[in-house]
Amino acid sequence: MKIGRFLLGIFFLAGPNISIYDLFPDIIGYLLIASSIKKTAVISQGVDLARDGLKKLKIIAISKIVAGFLLFYMSASSQGSFDRGWHLTFAFAFAIIELIYTVPAFNTLLEGLDSAWVRYGTGKGDKEYSNTLAFTRFFIIVKSAFNVLSELPFLMESSAIGSTSDIEYVTAQSMRTVLSLLNVVCVFALGMVWLYRMSRYMRRFKYASFQQNARNEYLRILKDDPSLMLRARLSNVYSLLKAGVLFTFSFTVWNINTIPSFAFGIILLVVYELMSRVIKGTDGVKVLSVGRTPRLYALLFTVASLIQYALTLFFLSRFGAGDGSLSYADIISVVIEKEQGGLALFIAVVTFTVLEAITLTLSVWQLCKVMYEAAKVYTPTKYEREQTRHKNDEVLSAIKKAFNLAFISSVILAVSSVAQQALLFTASIMWFVTMLASVLFIVLFLRAVDVLMTETENRFKYE
Repeated sequence: MKIGRFLLGIFFLAGPNISIYDLFPDIIGYLLIASSIKKTAVISQGVDLARDGLKKLKIIAISKIVAGFLLFYMSASSQGSFDRGWHLTFAFAFAIIELIYTVPAFNTLLEGLDSAWVRYGTGKGDKEYSNTLAFTRFFIIVKSAFNVLSELPFLMESSAIGSTSDIEYVTAQSMRTVLSLLNVVCVFALGMVWLYRMSRYMRRFKYASFQQNARNEYLRILKDDPSLMLRARLSNVYSLLKAGVLFTFSFTVWNINTIPSFAFGIILLVVYELMSRVIKGTDGVKVLSVGRTPRLYALLFTVASLIQYALTLFFLSRFGAGDGSLSYADIISVVIEKEQGGLALFIAVVTFTVLEAITLTLSVWQLCKVMYEAAKVYTPTKYEREQTRHKNDEVLSAIKKAFNLAFISSVILAVSSVAQQALLFTASIMWFVTMLASVLFIVLFLRAVDVLMTETENRFKYE
C-alpha cells in the first residue's frame, strides 16, 4: 500500500468547494486513493469493493467539473443576466449525490483496511478504526452541507430583485460572501483534522510485520493466479489511457477548443508502446502483440488533429475579432464573398476536421480491438477453459458490448464535431451538442475500461 499517495488523495478530498467548484479537485483525490490501494485490493475483498465505489465517485467528480465549465460559460456569455439559481440547483444535486455514494465508499474502504490489518497485522482491532470512521462520516456530511449553505442567500436575493429598496439585495450579497468564507475556513480546518486522523490511522500499515505478511499473501495469490500479474502490469497503462481520454472533452471558448484533442493521440501512441512491452506470459514470452495498424491510425489522428488545431487558430487570428470571435456577418464576408482567401482556408479547416473525426473513430475502433484481445489474454489454462467456458463467454460478451457502446459514442462525437465546424463556428446549439457527445464518449469509454478490468478479475476471484 502506498500510504503517502493515499494521504495525498485525502488532502485533495479535504479541500473545500465553493458551490460546485472544487478548490482542490476531488477527481485527483479519488485517482490517488484508488491507485494507492490497488495491491491491497488483491488481498482484501472489502478494499476491492471500495474500489468499485471509488469508480462511481470518479464519474461524479468528472460530471461536476463538466457542470462547472457549463455554468461558467453560461455566466460569462449572459452579460450579467445569468440566473444564479442554477448554482444552487447544481450544488444541492451534487451534494445529495455525493452523500449517497461517498459515505458507503469510505465505510467499505475503512472496513476493508481494518480487516486487512486484523488478518495480517496484530490480529485484533482497536478504537482508532471506529473513531476514524465516525469522523470521516461527519466530515463528508459537513462538507456537503456547506456547499449548499453558501448558495442559500440566492433565495433572499431573488426575492429582493425588483423591489424599491436595495437593502435586502445587498444583505443577500453580503451573506453569500460571509457564508463562502465560512465554508472555506471551516471545511479546510475540519479537512486538516480529518487528514491528521487518517494519517494516525494509516501509520499501522507501515509496520514491518504487516508489510511482510501482506506482501507474502499478495505474492502467493499472484503465483496461484498468473492472470493477476497481467492485470497488475496493465493497470498503470489503463490508468494512463483513462487520463488521456479526458483530452477528447470538447469545451469551446471563442471558437477554439480549450482542450487540444491531439494530446489523446500522443497518449494513445505511448499506451500502445507500453502495452507491447508489459504483456508477457509467465515464461517471459509476449502473449499479445500490438500491430502496426493501431499505431498508424493513432499517428494519423494525432497529425490531423494537430494540423486542424493550428489551422483553426490561424483562421480565427486572421479573420476574427480581437477576442477571436466570429459573427455571421464576418463568416459571410470571409467565406461567401471569398475575402482574402478566407474560403480556401475555411475549406482546409473543415477538411482536416473531417480527417480528424474519421481517424478518431478508426483509432477508437482499433483501441477497442486491442483491449478486447487483452481481455482474452486473461484466459486460464485449456482445462480450466473447458470447465468455465460458459462463464468466459459471458464475461467476454459483456466486455465487447461495453466497447461497442464506446465506439458508437466516438462516432457521435466525430459527427457532431464536423457539424459544429461546418456550420461556420457560430451554431451555439452544436457547441452544446458536441460537448455532450464528448462527455458521453468519455463516460462510456471509462466504463468500458472498468468493465474490462472488473469482469476479468471477478471471473477468477469467485470461481
